[in-house]
Amino acid sequence: MTETITDSLGRTLQVQKPTGRELMKLMRVCGPAWSIPDYQTNVLVATCIKSIDGVPVPKPESVEQMDGMPDRIGPEGMAAVVDWMASLSAPDAAQVVADAKN
Repeated sequence: MTETITDSLGRTLQVQKPTGRELMKLMRVCGPAWSIPDYQTNVLVATCIKSIDGVPVPKPESVEQMDGMPDRIGPEGMAAVVDWMASLSAPDAAQVVADAKN
């Protein structure tokens, strides 16, 4: 499911979690660099972005394209996606309180 977020520059980003198939392709394209945690995180963040202000962001097909994505997205876009990704795994506060009461 695609969601819309806004970065600190006011740009609208369409984001979507990568599928299992997309992750497998990323691993193959990255090769040994995939084992570097910081590189892996940046690749995952960048590949979640489907469009910026309505302009489609093509899926990277090579290491060179992947390496260029953070420059295109910028630190503001990367930070917005990191926050979005963190919200996906954050527990619902109301549910935590309800569970604690039981």
